[in-house]
Amino acid sequence: MGIGTKHRTPARLPGLATLVGIEVLLAVGLVGWWFSGARSGIAALGVAVLAALTLIPIAGRTSLSGRLIRRGGFLVSRARRRSAGSAPAPFDVPTSGRHHGHSPTSHAETGVVGVRWTGDMLITVLRVSPARTAPTFLSPFGSETTDPPLPLTTLAECIDPYDIPLASIDIIVQGIRVGGTGPAAAIYERTLGPLPATTHRDTLVILRLDPRRCPNAIARRGGGATGALRTATITTQRVARRLRECGLAATPLDAVGIDAVTTRLLQGARLDATHEDWSHVSAGRVRFRTASLDPRKLSRALERQWGGTPLSTTLTLSLSHGPAGDLEVRALVRVDELPDAGCVATAWPHGAEPLDGRQFDALAASLPTTGANRIHRHLPVAAGTEAFALLDTLRVESGGCGQLIGADHTGRAVTARLFGTDVPEVALIGTTALATQVVLRIVATGGRVVLHTSRPDRWQHLVDAIGDRHVLGFADDRSGRDIDARVQLFDGVAPCAVANGVTRILVVPQDQEVDDVRTGAIVFRQHRTRAHQLTLETSGDRVGVTMVSTPEESGFIGQRSRQPSAYPAPQTVATT
Repeated sequence: MGIGTKHRTPARLPGLATLVGIEVLLAVGLVGWWFSGARSGIAALGVAVLAALTLIPIAGRTSLSGRLIRRGGFLVSRARRRSAGSAPAPFDVPTSGRHHGHSPTSHAETGVVGVRWTGDMLITVLRVSPARTAPTFLSPFGSETTDPPLPLTTLAECIDPYDIPLASIDIIVQGIRVGGTGPAAAIYERTLGPLPATTHRDTLVILRLDPRRCPNAIARRGGGATGALRTATITTQRVARRLRECGLAATPLDAVGIDAVTTRLLQGARLDATHEDWSHVSAGRVRFRTASLDPRKLSRALERQWGGTPLSTTLTLSLSHGPAGDLEVRALVRVDELPDAGCVATAWPHGAEPLDGRQFDALAASLPTTGANRIHRHLPVAAGTEAFALLDTLRVESGGCGQLIGADHTGRAVTARLFGTDVPEVALIGTTALATQVVLRIVATGGRVVLHTSRPDRWQHLVDAIGDRHVLGFADDRSGRDIDARVQLFDGVAPCAVANGVTRILVVPQDQEVDDVRTGAIVFRQHRTRAHQLTLETSGDRVGVTMVSTPEESGFIGQRSRQPSAYPAPQTVATT
């Protein structure tokens, strides 16, 4: 079976059902005219003709009657949803007690797997990320990294492994280019220019298990609800193991983690607090718009930067088996926007079709909340051998490129992830100017930083310029203590231990040795005589970098910039 578009196929001529309907209406009109006499008969015939015209698609679009039916269905569906309850809360299920030790491809696990039981479906969630930190090289035409992509074909093979067939496996990837709408984010957006930078990526693998499809497997594991839950946790651990074998970190989420990622995917909103309109779903100031994506256009859509500056973009790939047992692949793309701040998408990728009238179902399909995806029957589908060929050609990254650092000797921009749960520590061996530029770009991409420093005067300008003590503040201020910090920076003071998942940044003068650096730390080594030159050291990689900046960015942090930079290139360097 090849790639088919099962919805909105433009019809140049009316279909058989439409022709039959037109004939019936005209026949009824003629009969009415025959039996009713001149005036009333002509009126009846006229009504029949007008009704028949509403069935005819004009210019390849949906007919008028079709549009009215869809609008009516939308209103009825929205009214029903208001009276329905929210998705059941996830809960934790203990695993067998075997835990993976610390390794490059395994993160610490809690000994439980979070499960959401909604209707007849059990839902579990894996968080997937690169197993190590590697630099990414960007140009206006694409990106290069040594991080392994998501093994889509491997995931497709996991739908029906051993004795536990899955109803579906969904891959949800939410990408963020800049963090928020503040001045730092705006400056960083302009500094990036045309670079296809996706700073952060949240990558989730959603497993849906229908217990009715595997009664024998459930019976062998105790039967009933207990057997079903054990079956769900076992298949979740199997899929996680396959991902680790491909060089990725894969962690089953507990119930708290599932709720947290659901909230993050919704920009902090709750699904039951959203409002659906014909063309979008809204939650407060945030607007969600979703479109189907033709599988034939997926590669092109993933390679290019989309128009506008939305808060985030979310790709959902759904892998399942059709009635004949063939692999089926469907795709959705969603943009999260903040219209009153100008954070909107100005164009959909090629091959996208907005799902007007079905926006809530489309939004729910990109979350780990629903059992059956009603939207699937309205999406284009790739099936059979062509579906496997499609997965072989797609490259879906599991992690973001991180923050812009500078340019290499060929002119490519160099980026690296400088904070996050997978970045325990960063050592900045150089000047305060280097540190302030790094901190500005961390704040511009969503980081919240607490400064522990014996030299607050060197940081005061940046703190004042940011103007939000809940984003960047001093540790000895009350505001600094209130920050939900993802980054703790130590400058001129002895570093202390930080919480799990928090990145520790050490600012070290060039004439001092680096002590107490954690394994896997990212290290910046600034050149002693050429301040704009540095060496970036990550897990197994060492790259020479020329720091770059725009006059706007340099002025914001209180430095002088010698030359502007449209996008990073070694010949347009601003010394810091």
